[in-house]
Amino acid sequence: MKDIYQKNFSKNAKTYDAYANLQKISAHMLLDNLPSHPISSILDLGCGTGLYTEKLCEIFKKAHITAIDFAPSMIEYAKQKTHLNVHWILSDIETYERQNQYDLITSNACFHWLSDLSPILKKYKATLSKRGTLLFSYFGPQTFYEWQKILSTTISAARFQTLADIQSAMKPLFPKTYFKEILVQKCYPSLLDLLKAIKYTGTKGAHLNMTWSPTLIRRLEASYIAMWGEIRATYQIFCIRGML
Repeated sequence: MKDIYQKNFSKNAKTYDAYANLQKISAHMLLDNLPSHPISSILDLGCGTGLYTEKLCEIFKKAHITAIDFAPSMIEYAKQKTHLNVHWILSDIETYERQNQYDLITSNACFHWLSDLSPILKKYKATLSKRGTLLFSYFGPQTFYEWQKILSTTISAARFQTLADIQSAMKPLFPKTYFKEILVQKCYPSLLDLLKAIKYTGTKGAHLNMTWSPTLIRRLEASYIAMWGEIRATYQIFCIRGML
């Protein structure tokens, strides 16, 4: 699946910023929960096109920031934001070997794509400085709840971990932990608009491999309206912070 994710994210790098409304919401959740003590070094995991990285640059003007992503086109697009003083690295965060220790390791809307969260938490805890903070957002299993009701083959949100699962993985590693959950519901003019919002952020699940004939779209749209009264999507977003 990782090769598929890499291909999809690279393919849609140019459209990502325009359609990444939910990723922007989760980024603001993270920015509202940044540590209050001084930060001189930051590692941004799964940086994508640099939307969140750019905000970190604005807040921590003197910090050394390293940003990593495994999708080549995402990194190339991020590098075009030449005003950012960032060390960009094309790498898989699961296999990346650290070069330094960091005061803040952070990740926006990335960790839920990992096959197993626990090894990543342990790996990057060892990369934190003495008073370091791990801060990340995570889309929960209620994301695209409506799809899971309408279709039998859904995007992979159903395999995302629950907040209780993440808490169980975090608490043995971090003496100080913080968890926040929000549910966002976004309405779309049509089913096709919802599909575009999913596709153009690289979030291509099993259902987008279906043959989307006009007849099927009309039938599913009618089911959506009958069940929900509108074309909408639910997004469950967790904000998780661990401090040493």
